[in-house]
Amino acid sequence: YVNYINNFWVPFIEHINKNNINIKVFLLLGSKPGRKRNCNLKKENMIITDTEENFIPGILKKTIKGFEYVNERYEYKHILRTNLSSFFIIDKLIDLNNKLPIAKIYYGCGRKRLHCGAAIWFSRDVIENIILNQDKLDYKKIDDWAIFEYIRNTEYYFNSGNTWKKITKTPRYDIVGWKILWRKDRFNKVINQIKKGNHYHIRVVYNRDKSENNRLKDAEVTKKLTTYFYNV
Repeated sequence: YVNYINNFWVPFIEHINKNNINIKVFLLLGSKPGRKRNCNLKKENMIITDTEENFIPGILKKTIKGFEYVNERYEYKHILRTNLSSFFIIDKLIDLNNKLPIAKIYYGCGRKRLHCGAAIWFSRDVIENIILNQDKLDYKKIDDWAIFEYIRNTEYYFNSGNTWKKITKTPRYDIVGWKILWRKDRFNKVINQIKKGNHYHIRVVYNRDKSENNRLKDAEVTKKLTTYFYNV
């Protein structure tokens, strides 16, 4: 995880700050995260919550705490909730953000209307509704499904307009496997596919086995992408 943070999130945040882009990035951490050796992430880009650091219900509780933190302190148009393994192309991200309405937004890359945890867009009104009704979420389920289930069943959302009926998927490109690390033609093919698909969001996942070795491979792929898109 530290390598992934250093290889993408830190340079991404530095690019945003250097170019005065009106985006604030936070990484959510559970209680007592400790200080990870050689992690270059600044404290101002961390939200440390009082939640347990686990899959269920930790991620969902941490997500809600993050929503509360941002909602209490910032004026914002959207919150983009994503995973550590996400990679973003900033100009495409900004372009999509500018095209989205300011209200009634629950968009993402999932099938039909279930939006997976990587890159879900929420407008402020939806965030505030989730915070207000957080006790109605099912904390025995994974975070993205619990949020989807709540939104699917809430009269607030279905009665709020026609946005729900529109196509709500946003493009994402998945890099599965790491052979692009040592073959230039494979890497160039991936870059061409990303550009052709007009993708703003790339998910780097070697496979579903989230072992330390596979995470290190993900971090290596991410470093190549960061070098290409951000020249660092």
